[in-house]
Amino acid sequence: MKFTYTLSNIGWADVHLRIENSEIYTSPSYLSGAQAINLARLSI
Repeated sequence: MKFTYTLSNIGWADVHLRIENSEIYTSPSYLSGAQAINLARLSI
């Protein structure tokens, strides 16, 4: 497994995750995570 991230802007990161022959690139944000948590709370 290889996990790397780079902080790219305020609140954002570039993430690369590789496990054996599978890999994913994503750009998560602490802002979008908070919105997802709030949406999950609304649906309960």
